[in-house]
Amino acid sequence: MNPKEIEAQVNELEERVERLRALYDQYFQGIEKIEPLTLRKDVDRRLWQLRRIKISNTVVRFRLQGIVQRYNTFQQYWMRICREIENGTYHRDLAKAAARFGEAATNTAFGRKRQAMFEKGLQKQVERQRKKQETMASLNGTEATSTPQGDVTAPEEAAAASPQVPFASLEMPAVRPSSSGASGTRLAVDLPPPSDAGKAPAGVFAGPKISPLNRNPFANPSAPAEPPSRPGPRPVPPPSPFRGDGELSDARLRQIYAEYVEARRQRGESTASLTYENLAKTLRSTVPQIKAKHKVKSVDFEVVVRDGKTMIKPVVKG
Repeated sequence: MNPKEIEAQVNELEERVERLRALYDQYFQGIEKIEPLTLRKDVDRRLWQLRRIKISNTVVRFRLQGIVQRYNTFQQYWMRICREIENGTYHRDLAKAAARFGEAATNTAFGRKRQAMFEKGLQKQVERQRKKQETMASLNGTEATSTPQGDVTAPEEAAAASPQVPFASLEMPAVRPSSSGASGTRLAVDLPPPSDAGKAPAGVFAGPKISPLNRNPFANPSAPAEPPSRPGPRPVPPPSPFRGDGELSDARLRQIYAEYVEARRQRGESTASLTYENLAKTLRSTVPQIKAKHKVKSVDFEVVVRDGKTMIKPVVKG
């Protein structure tokens, strides 16, 4: 069989597959009363004959493969709809039966079982959601608290019943160094004086007891004390982008790669062929050339946009 005859048979097969699809659509809509099995057997026979022929033309062979794949997809769809029609679960037949006998009469035993399972699962989901809300409410302290006398008070009332002592009003004993012995320097604690009965004798100066932690000796004694200010965290210097030999570090290369990819994505440029390994290899191979040209010790890079394109620009360091 010559190539022209094979191409003509492929064209005819494609037309018959399309005709068969239209007839099945009419059958499912109720226009055709019987299934078009005669035309389907003819399509199967033609397809079997063409698949036995060795086709040398690549274009015709590709068209035949596409027709075969499309026909297989149609067959799966037709088998599923025909099975639903035989089982009485096709939506067109159910709609007709519901319009004639009512919605309850069209619900099969399998459909009723599925409906009961769905309602049971929905009820369990609502119960789980309610238990979750109760657990979150108890963790947040929304439940009432009980006092030792058995009275029930709200959390706000319980907090108001127990007054809080401010940190600034707590007096700390003064600490002074004592005599040093064999074990080293010791610390002596000056306890605050008791009541008026324990006043210091005449001629001895008894200054005010000032806490070394939360009192300022130069501040007004009548002013309220303030809590001590704690030193903040020490600023951490940023890591150096260069290694000991003056080359770019792996962390800096990954930062440049991330900035470059993000800039290209924001401008709608493709990043499919862009990888970290290729970019790092290119930048490291470019550094010696720039050093030799500009007579510098180290070279850094930054991402810039020039003439509507995203690129990486070298930055020489002295």
